[in-house]
Amino acid sequence: MSDLVRPHIVSLVMNGVVGDSRVLKTAKAAEAAGYRATLVGTGTSKDTVSTKIEGVNVVLVPNLIQILKAEKNWTSHKVHSRAWAYAESALTLYYEQIEKLKPDLVHSHDMFGLRVGAGCIRRLAANGKVVPWVHDLHEYVCGLTHIAEDFRALCEEYERRYLTQADHLITVSDALALKVSEIHKLKQLPTVVFNAPWENSETENAPDIRSDLGLAPSTHLAIYIGGAKKERGCETLLRAIATRPNVHLCFLSQGNYVDELALLAKKLGLKERLHIRPYVASDQVVSYIRTATVGLHGLIHYPNGEVAMPNKLFEYMQAGIPVVVSDVAEMKKFVNAHSTGCVFEAENAASCANAIQSVINDRKFYADNITGDLKSEYSWQAQSRKLAKIYRNLLDQAQSKRALLLYPGAVDVSAVMHIAGIEIAEIDTGWVGPASPDWSCDFYADPTVPGDKSGLLSLIASKYHTIITYGPSEWPVGLDHAALSDAGVKLEQLNHPLPRVADPNLSRFHMVEKAYLSLDSRQLLQTGMQEKLNTQTVNLSDVTGRLKAIRNDVALISKNTDGKKSARAKAQTAFARRFKGARKQLKTLRGKLHATRVGARILRLLRRTSITGGKG
Repeated sequence: MSDLVRPHIVSLVMNGVVGDSRVLKTAKAAEAAGYRATLVGTGTSKDTVSTKIEGVNVVLVPNLIQILKAEKNWTSHKVHSRAWAYAESALTLYYEQIEKLKPDLVHSHDMFGLRVGAGCIRRLAANGKVVPWVHDLHEYVCGLTHIAEDFRALCEEYERRYLTQADHLITVSDALALKVSEIHKLKQLPTVVFNAPWENSETENAPDIRSDLGLAPSTHLAIYIGGAKKERGCETLLRAIATRPNVHLCFLSQGNYVDELALLAKKLGLKERLHIRPYVASDQVVSYIRTATVGLHGLIHYPNGEVAMPNKLFEYMQAGIPVVVSDVAEMKKFVNAHSTGCVFEAENAASCANAIQSVINDRKFYADNITGDLKSEYSWQAQSRKLAKIYRNLLDQAQSKRALLLYPGAVDVSAVMHIAGIEIAEIDTGWVGPASPDWSCDFYADPTVPGDKSGLLSLIASKYHTIITYGPSEWPVGLDHAALSDAGVKLEQLNHPLPRVADPNLSRFHMVEKAYLSLDSRQLLQTGMQEKLNTQTVNLSDVTGRLKAIRNDVALISKNTDGKKSARAKAQTAFARRFKGARKQLKTLRGKLHATRVGARILRLLRRTSITGGKG
């Protein structure tokens, strides 16, 4: 099939692509499935560069932040501001290239890729080209506790704003799929595509790591492959090997942190037994490492690490190498389930050293458990078939349109559908406004973001046959209303009160209807709420004082009963009943106070958004 005829899948990732085996394998999987594939990444040049990396067509756009730093025009701001600037500056550059590439499907990767992918999809739609969007979640963003809090908060906000707009989500592990679904209340679990290598990619005469290092077959060789970082426990691996004088260690990695590890190795007396080699092509890794004795990974305990299933785990397995891994949840479960190696206590060098020795002693047992069936199940051939199916479904099958309920808060959707006469399988819930929602919805858009509003109309017209609003809606109105109507979207308004969800945890806005209170009503409610808050604060202080008095009475009686245990017990029982009653009253008042404070906070938020959508 001609390249002009084959559908074009454009992937984007906000890194330099080199060494990112997952994005490269994904692009290769698209090619293998019969599509054209191009990767857009970030380069180091001031100009956009077109190149090939591992046979994949790659376009590298400039990193504006790095350029500004190099020219000393970059002022050090808060991490949040720098991260926001990074993503927003990339959006324009990425969009220019993606528009030129004319994609039939966009596949975005990782945290900042989500923001850029969403923006590019909107801007394409604004120019009349609506294409499917797949997003790949590489990390458990809420679990990235080792990065700056502001940085993580921005990425969490991106997930809340944009994750539900993707046509299909994929991720790297079952545990992460469950976590993301729980947080964002997704209707469908993301598809798990393990970061596995190609099966049977090794050849007998291909280069191998042992030969390159000049080590004899009898020399024990432990290896670590992939990016080296502190949270991956690399220092623990070094210290463990330092206690095993008959074992060599090779890092198949590169970067500043690897240089730091080399200095540490020298201090530990490992200079002659530590080897460092650069990355090899992703489709050559398995073949290259096949002659190692054991594969290592030492992830430390932190929330993202607990749900990780790193590609190196599968690369070791495809090469037939037993593993030694730390006891983070998902890796530990996998290795123990298949008996492909030993598990050690994270950040414990002695435990790691013992595990390495155990694998060396019983290497044949662990290697024999790496069966052909296991390799096939966790091979890239098997994983890429999942990708091909996703692409095929999105590109080849007509997507049935649904109804979209725009409502400011979590509601009982099944009851709403009964009111509107719509089948439960046909409706999505959404919100369009300048503040991201605190409830779960299928569609959220912020029309105040440049380029979003015009693209929003085309996206909605392509996905929904009906928009249902409740009461006098803030949107769509005016020309937007007319444009959607002209595009064949039916616009309906419900005036029947919509039932709220039973579970208040699904929405912090379940107590009030955000967009449909007049400003005067909001101010009146705000005043009444503040008076109630003041009253309950006084009541709480009064009960607290009573509790203190009861405690003093109990102490005094205990002191003055002259050793008469029965009298003391009787008195203490009586006061205990009073104390318990007061404690119960205190708990009730605290609950009311908390609810009132939450309500007051909600109303303060409401006052900042007038009925016309402006901020006051």
